[in-house]
Amino acid sequence: MKKICTFGAGLLLLVLVLAGCAETNAAPSATPTTVQPAPAGLYGPELAAQAFQKGGCGACHIIPSVKGAVGTIGPDLTNINQTAQAALDKGEYHGSAKTVQEFLAESIRQPDAYIAPDCNGAPCQKGLMPSTLANLFNDEEINAMVQFLMNPPKEEASASQEENAPTPATQTELINEEEFAWAKQVYFERCAGCHGTLRKGATGPALTPDKTQPKGTLALASIIFNGTPRGMPDWGKQGFLTQQQTEIMAKFLQEEPPTPPEMSLEQMKATWKVLVPPEKRPTSPQTRRDWENYFIVTLRDAGQVAIIDGDTYEVVDRVDTGYAVHITRMSASGRYAYVIGRDGKLAMIDLWTEIPQKVAEVQVCYDARSVEVSKYNGQEGDFTDKYAVVGCYWPPHFVILDGQTLEPFKVVSTRSYTFDTEEYHPEPRVASIVASTYKPEWIINVKETGLIWLVNYADPNNPTIKMIEAARFLHDGDMLTSSGETVNWP
Repeated sequence: MKKICTFGAGLLLLVLVLAGCAETNAAPSATPTTVQPAPAGLYGPELAAQAFQKGGCGACHIIPSVKGAVGTIGPDLTNINQTAQAALDKGEYHGSAKTVQEFLAESIRQPDAYIAPDCNGAPCQKGLMPSTLANLFNDEEINAMVQFLMNPPKEEASASQEENAPTPATQTELINEEEFAWAKQVYFERCAGCHGTLRKGATGPALTPDKTQPKGTLALASIIFNGTPRGMPDWGKQGFLTQQQTEIMAKFLQEEPPTPPEMSLEQMKATWKVLVPPEKRPTSPQTRRDWENYFIVTLRDAGQVAIIDGDTYEVVDRVDTGYAVHITRMSASGRYAYVIGRDGKLAMIDLWTEIPQKVAEVQVCYDARSVEVSKYNGQEGDFTDKYAVVGCYWPPHFVILDGQTLEPFKVVSTRSYTFDTEEYHPEPRVASIVASTYKPEWIINVKETGLIWLVNYADPNNPTIKMIEAARFLHDGDMLTSSGETVNWP
């Protein structure tokens, strides 16, 4: 894999947390990254600073006077000379270096010779620094970096250093059309959940070009492949993405984010299928099993749910639902299971049949996480299983459907303003949805704006919505019953 500049013992060289990427279809071959020779006319600190920038070292490290070197994943390199001396003096180091200069040079050429115990509050990990890092630099550059770290300058980066900093590659240099299409699909399916569909950041950091281009392909590819001690999975090491795939994704992240498609009600209805009409479904349970004691287990990567008999522990059936199944919600009657996949596809399963079967399906968005049904039966009417609602990540909306057929008929956008700063947010995602049994309402969490929406569905074509200010990135929550008992939201 391409290399990133880091130093000794876990001096990690990565910064952006790219979560949610996972195994996908084969990607096109990546174009090899060309290592450029050191530019002529640079000496001492200038040459070192240019080398740090070329390697993307500032993505993980604070390096004094180097422009953009404010990373916090790896150790602060301001006093790395003192850290190296301490390791030598305490006998913690068992490599071949005898001096601090040799120690620093070895940490570039043989990064696992010593693993530092601490990387800004997190444990440093063996293997995070590429073992072939030295191939990126010539001897003159490595010597310049070592001398720089031995006596780091105190002033800010000079105009000369900024002038010679690597400029981001153009779109033509970064990625071709085939690679772009592949990465776009993978990012949308696997990464947008944490970093946002528009890459503006959510629970993970923003991945817009102003953030990614200064890091470069090498640093980005390494973080995707190796992960970080702070929670980023090592997708490459786990085998979910190949080295070439991580490099393609790294290049994609330096492009302007493509505008994802919206989805109209007409498009939703084009996917709607009633496999068994309500009038042709059984009027009583057709199975001898205790269908009220079924377990429904998510088989995420298979795009299925397994229905298990709670008495015998037998698998009654596996039902195809949506891609990357997320959750299952039971109907108020308990007869139907509503299963939502991360592709926005909703499936409705009838548990009364001898073998549980899917009776309706529809896709109402491209990325979803939540589904619920109407469960109120009281003075305002009997709404038991009359309606269903799906909450989407993209497009940012929720959709109201017929609870018996899954026909979609009402789309409500969640684009709005953040509750605290009153700033417009273009993609507030819908997280968990809970149905009230006390009112004809759904309690809907809107993540980025920090609002809880109480959606009254008594007139679903004209729903009334009460907004409650809460906290950013809402996900789950609790409800209290009339007796004060806590009921966990899924």
